[in-house]
Amino acid sequence: MLKKKVIAHSIGNLTDARYFAGWMVDAFIFSIDPQSAYYLSPQEIGVMQSWVEGPRFYLELSDALIDQPEKYVVDLNCHGLYVPYKERGKVANLDVPIIYGIEEEELHDFVSYNASETGVLKTTKSIVEVESMIAGKGALDLYYEVVNQEVTEKGVLESSFIGLMVHGSPEEKVGFKSYDELDEIFEVLQDF
Repeated sequence: MLKKKVIAHSIGNLTDARYFAGWMVDAFIFSIDPQSAYYLSPQEIGVMQSWVEGPRFYLELSDALIDQPEKYVVDLNCHGLYVPYKERGKVANLDVPIIYGIEEEELHDFVSYNASETGVLKTTKSIVEVESMIAGKGALDLYYEVVNQEVTEKGVLESSFIGLMVHGSPEEKVGFKSYDELDEIFEVLQDF
């Protein structure tokens, strides 16, 4: 069990899928955008779904795919969508869970728009810096995207973020890769 929720993004191989499932993350986000470095075909998504249990599966839709979102969710047996916050008007009326990717300049709008939505903040600022920006805003269903930022136990556990978004990466060779940086993050989150 982890002390905060975790979403795994950029999963492009079964090695990542098994690693994240082993840490019992809450959700996987798969890209079905052929232009993405982490594009997965429907068959590859199906294979990963059959190999892991536990996480909810979301699809990342690009601008080119946003016009038929429900079709993709149903066809690929996923729980919901991950879409850019700027596209919320195109998916707001759908009857599927949606996680919004929020750019730093959209944070104020997200916080004041609707506290019941789920978002992932993309920023280069530390958790502590962002905390000062959202202090006093009440309970938010907001995740902090970890890219190259250092994650400290105090910063994560004392923050108002519901959890973190972490990323997969290419394999060094088939079935092998180093998870040193991710291990440090998960050790901070591990609840003994």
